[in-house]
Amino acid sequence: MTVDLEVRILPEPGRRDRREAQGRDREGASEGSVHAAQRYVQEGRRIVVDVDLEKFFDRVNHDVLMEKLARGLADKRVLGLIRRYLQSGVMVNGVLLDEVDKELEKRGHALVRYADDGRVFVHTRRAGERVLNHLRKLYSKLQLRINEAKSAVARAWDRDFLGYSMWVGPSKVVRLRVAKKGPSRR
Repeated sequence: MTVDLEVRILPEPGRRDRREAQGRDREGASEGSVHAAQRYVQEGRRIVVDVDLEKFFDRVNHDVLMEKLARGLADKRVLGLIRRYLQSGVMVNGVLLDEVDKELEKRGHALVRYADDGRVFVHTRRAGERVLNHLRKLYSKLQLRINEAKSAVARAWDRDFLGYSMWVGPSKVVRLRVAKKGPSRR
């Protein structure tokens, strides 16, 4: 017998689901993220804080994740079921990274996330360095490490995102093209 289970943590009533604001919809999620990034760059946020989490799915501390889930779930049976899923290798990254996303949004940053791949778009390199330092602290609290070799503060068109790169076309319109190196980072 096979049992399929889907557990959803719904946004508070009256609040817009943040995934929509960040370009993370169910259908075409990566395309939505890429277009949200393009929109931020077009708005003038041309510096990107590109953060790669080191072995994210291997390093997630299940106790930290369960603590975050317990804040929103009262049913201990559901929590026990989720823990068993985690121990069997099933992972839901959105729950753990949600706290980081909320903190960045609270500070007014333009964030795009696709799975564990996060980008923050800012106006200046100095602001980008401040955001990266803040992210180091936030991820450290969650017992996650940033892969410093793959992470950077750079101009948006110098970093590929989900297989695309950006360039500025005629009339200063930000355009997308398939990245030369494919989905990997520079």
